[in-house]
Amino acid sequence: MKSSLLPFALTTGGSPPVRDQFVSEHWFDNDRIPKSEGVRTNQWKYFRYVDHPEHEELYDLEHDPQEMSNLAGESAYGERLQEMRELLESSMERL
Repeated sequence: MKSSLLPFALTTGGSPPVRDQFVSEHWFDNDRIPKSEGVRTNQWKYFRYVDHPEHEELYDLEHDPQEMSNLAGESAYGERLQEMRELLESSMERL
């Protein structure tokens, strides 16, 4: 199922649907910007580099809105990290 931007483009007097997550992908070959993909919810942001899967980023946006503390390597956030990996995978399958 593909997502459509049509509801956001049409002005019918109503409000467009609100998303509870957003998927981001950057797959272009660029010397300065590595290929990446990620998912963001209201509270969490998960990000990984396609050609460097050993590097992941996880941020608690409620407590760290400036994304200064990468929680991906902290064992206390292992379950959340796995949940965000699965959310990204399932979200990308729907695209």
